[in-house]
Amino acid sequence: MNTRMYLHGGCDDKKARRFEKPALADIVAQVVQRQGGIFQAPVRQQCQAEPMCSVYSAVSGEKLAFLDEREGKTGRQIKQALSDRIGISRFRQRIWLQDWSREIRDDEVLGSEAVSVHLVLLDYLPADLEEDRKMMAASANNDVQVIERLLQHPRNPNATSEDDGRTSLHHAAANGHVGSMRLLLEADTIKDSRDTNAKGWTPLLIAASRGHVDGVGLLIDARADINLATLDKGSTPLFYAAHGGHLEVVQLLIQARADIHKATTQWRRRSESQEYTPLVVAALKGHTEVVRSLREAGGRQSPVMLAVLAMSNLSTD
Repeated sequence: MNTRMYLHGGCDDKKARRFEKPALADIVAQVVQRQGGIFQAPVRQQCQAEPMCSVYSAVSGEKLAFLDEREGKTGRQIKQALSDRIGISRFRQRIWLQDWSREIRDDEVLGSEAVSVHLVLLDYLPADLEEDRKMMAASANNDVQVIERLLQHPRNPNATSEDDGRTSLHHAAANGHVGSMRLLLEADTIKDSRDTNAKGWTPLLIAASRGHVDGVGLLIDARADINLATLDKGSTPLFYAAHGGHLEVVQLLIQARADIHKATTQWRRRSESQEYTPLVVAALKGHTEVVRSLREAGGRQSPVMLAVLAMSNLSTD
């Protein structure tokens, strides 16, 4: 395990403070180094019994988060607040009291007394095929307790299947398991990872093609690329949603400003020059409400489109 320690707690005070190494740092360094880790001696700022404390980086001196709002919050909530600042998920964080006497648990509720803490950051464990399979199976079955436990080890959420190159997020998205997806996204899963299929499916492409409204909404909120198309034919999430008649998914993607004019070559014959937009394919499949939504969003009506609408008995008004 490669462990890196580099943050500490300190007081929120404009006055200059004297910094010193904690006496127990040498002991902790020996423990971490014996486990093959990397230790960077933290610096402790003397709090002088002030009620408001903050977390600083011992490397850059940057203030990471105010801890004056910690009262009544859990260790998990503190980690989540730090995650927003340092860009490292709570699953890779461990918070220790300033004297290194114990770790603050995720479910531990912090009190009102002043506190100075050390933050330990963990690297992912080495790849393990069996453990990675457990994560993927749990994601496919929406077993959030198993996912939480594996992420806490911490296992890498971006591990891929040897069969199709899919991540745990692919499996959760394919089944519309929002709880699992939310945990994996919190763990910094790569949102737009492609599998090794010829199409290069992303989690959003899969969720949109299967009409999983909540899953699509979650991925949009997580800023997945809404126009990232398949590798073979250039089909977008909006194309697949329109093709399947998934009205709510279509509306979500339109609201997120997906490209409604982006065409695919998926249905094009070699003799044809026509490329099929989401509007064309929705009309061909007879999805009246989807056609209406796309037209209201500004979908263009080419001569081919008008012919398709006429053949499908869909209004051109």
